[in-house]
Amino acid sequence: MKKLEIGVCTSVWYEDEHLEESLRFIRDCGFEAIDFSFDRLYNSTLDKEKLTSFYDRSREEREAYFRRVKEAVEKYGLHISQGHGLFPIYVPGDERGNAYRTQVTNTMIEACSYLGCKYLVVHPWAGGKMTAEEQFRINRDIYRGLMDTARRCGVTICLENLYFICDNARETCQYIDDLNQDAGAELFGFCFDVAHANLMINNLYQYITLLGDRLKVLHIHDNDGTNDTHMLPFTQVKNVRKLALDWEGLIKGLRDAHFEGCLSFETVFGLEVLPPEMRPAGLRFVFAAGEYLRKRITEE
Repeated sequence: MKKLEIGVCTSVWYEDEHLEESLRFIRDCGFEAIDFSFDRLYNSTLDKEKLTSFYDRSREEREAYFRRVKEAVEKYGLHISQGHGLFPIYVPGDERGNAYRTQVTNTMIEACSYLGCKYLVVHPWAGGKMTAEEQFRINRDIYRGLMDTARRCGVTICLENLYFICDNARETCQYIDDLNQDAGAELFGFCFDVAHANLMINNLYQYITLLGDRLKVLHIHDNDGTNDTHMLPFTQVKNVRKLALDWEGLIKGLRDAHFEGCLSFETVFGLEVLPPEMRPAGLRFVFAAGEYLRKRITEE
């Protein structure tokens, strides 16, 4: 097994106006890769009335921005292991908005390709009292709208386990296989969100090993098994002596599934709640947790 990268999402520590300083800082905390939040650019620039955002700027303006990102990432020896897409990508009854969100996501896929990022996480939609079959039909139509761009750009679209969708491993595998069959190519994979699994999935090891090579990227964070709090790893407990998340199942699952991607942390709120002066220490703790996981996963 090759050496796994350790990465973190661009949240809390990353600032556009201090791009180089941000990336130098995260490199100095030990990280080797980043999960780029394409959704943050959308959310921070969206005009809800006009339905415009950063992604409607000219190709030249977008490329100028991403060129700065690409050059700084390369300067500090980092790698964009994956990207974070829109959530939600679909809202029932909002046809105009849904068409726009699909358009934006296609532009994000193009940006991924430019940045050398192989994976974009595009969350599936789960709808209230709908059956699994009804949800699949809606999501299949959403993902069909991304297939041509993904194929042209060489980017894999990754579904993610959320609440009440993709919480059954066998159904998830079938979901991905059906989409790839529909596309006539392997355009779809999976992002396993470790802490979402702690809320919805009983057996992390079984889920991961059933995914096999469909598993492309990870979102690693922690919670107490009740709330989706995105906390620092190994910090949440069920009682005084027992961790809330099955870290041993995760380690063994990734080892036995021969995972060779990035150990990418999505510890957003766990860093936000820290006083700013403590955030560097928090990030170094996250990296240390990544080193521990890497050692355990790759050990013979």
